Amino acid sequence: MEDGESPENAAVRELHEETTLTGTIDRLLFSGSHGGRPAFYFLMRDVNGTPLLSGEEATEHGPNNSFELIWATTTEFEQLNLYPANVHGPLTELLRS
Repeated sequence: MEDGESPENAAVRELHEETTLTGTIDRLLFSGSHGGRPAFYFLMRDVNGTPLLSGEEATEHGPNNSFELIWATTTEFEQLNLYPANVHGPLTELLRS
């Protein structure tokens, strides 16, 4: 988050900066900590566009630092090493509901 920016605004901005997609916040799913910093996980709605890796992630993507945009099922979370690991359960429950 940038100085003075709300978690909601940061999520919408980051979605666009990192994927070129646009969307709006539906609701906060859960919050926690990621790398010692507060982390917020939102359900997005009205997501539009064609996903394209962009921003710093596109620049830093390489053999030792991988950023990929993929569609994944809940059964693939473990093999993808989705981070942080403690989101696997809540995401699985959300997608099953």
